[in-house]
Amino acid sequence: MSDSVNIKKMNDLSEILSSIEGISLSEMDGVKLLDRVDRKYMFNIRLFPEILEALKNDYKILDVNGVRMNGYETLYFDTPEFKMYLDHHNGRLNRFKVRIRRYTESDLCFFEIKQKKNTGRTLKYRIVRADFNDRVTDEELKMFHRLVPEMETLIPVMQVNYRRITLVNRKSTERLTFDLGLTFSRKDRKTFYSAIVIAEVKQNRMSDSPFVRVIHAMHIHKVSLSKYCLGIISLFDTVRKNNFYTYNRKLNKISHEEN
Repeated sequence: MSDSVNIKKMNDLSEILSSIEGISLSEMDGVKLLDRVDRKYMFNIRLFPEILEALKNDYKILDVNGVRMNGYETLYFDTPEFKMYLDHHNGRLNRFKVRIRRYTESDLCFFEIKQKKNTGRTLKYRIVRADFNDRVTDEELKMFHRLVPEMETLIPVMQVNYRRITLVNRKSTERLTFDLGLTFSRKDRKTFYSAIVIAEVKQNRMSDSPFVRVIHAMHIHKVSLSKYCLGIISLFDTVRKNNFYTYNRKLNKISHEEN
C-alpha cells in the first residue's frame, strides 16, 4: 500500500471512529469476557472504513483519555522447542499462550495466560505486574506452574506491537476488536503488515453478531490463525508451518490486494 493510500485510509478511519459513541474502561467491566467463545477474521485495510460505517449504530467504542485506537505491546514466551506454537500448529485443543502485555495509553501491564479448551472456549488468566520486561517473576511462576508445567523453561521469543480498536455491542454481551499496524519482531528480524486487519468477535456464548452478518455478506470467512502463530511463521524460517500453508497464502494475498 502506498503512503498516500495509507494516509487516506487512516483519515477515513479517524472520521468514522470519532462519530461512534464512546465507552470508558470502567464502563467495560461488564464485558471483560475472560471466559468466552471467539471467532477471528482477517481482511485488507481498504475494507475497514466500509465495515466500521456499517457497524457504528450497533456498537460503542472504547475511548481511553480521548484515544480510540489504542497501543498494545505484547511479549510472547515459549519453550526452546516452540511447544506452545506447535500445539496450535498440530491442532491440539487444550493449549496455551503465555505473554506479558502493556496497554500503552493506560500504562497498565499484565502477565497473561490464554487457554484454548477442548470445549472450544477461551479462558484468560492474568495478574498485574509492575513493568514490561522479559523476565517471568517468581510470583508468576508459582501462581501458574500447575496450569502450565513448562513455565520454568519458557523464554521470550517474539514481540508484537499494534493498534487496537475495541467495540462493545449495545444490546448483548459482545466485544469486538480490530488490530492493525501489526509489527512482529525478534532480536535480529522484524516484519510489518500495514495492509492487514485482524478482527476478533468475543462473546459469552456463540450468538448473533452485527459484525459477523456484515463480514459474511462481504464473503470474508473466519480463520484459525492467532497473532502469535502469525508472528512465528513470519519470523522463524525453521519451524514447522505446513499446516498453516493456507493461512500464509491467504495472508500474502490479502496483503497485496489492490487498494
